[in-house]
Amino acid sequence: MATTSRTTYTYTCDLCGTAHPRHDLRRFGLVTISEGGPASSRNPEIQGPPGDVCPACRERPISELLALLEKRKAKPDEAQRSPITIHANRD
Repeated sequence: MATTSRTTYTYTCDLCGTAHPRHDLRRFGLVTISEGGPASSRNPEIQGPPGDVCPACRERPISELLALLEKRKAKPDEAQRSPITIHANRD
């Protein structure tokens, strides 16, 4: 009897934790603002892992999103974690 593996991707909002279709989420990250020329604005440096936010949470105060991103930036172990939760099911 042969078995197959199937990977299921679950996309969740990093603020409320609810699952959403991938196209509903918007990714936000902290970008360093520098005095450099146009080259730095074309290739901004992202500080820490980004956060994916659902439509409902995009209506919340921006301070909540900034707090999440700053917290992630400060934790080195959190920076290694992928923002996407992956569940593998074996059939």
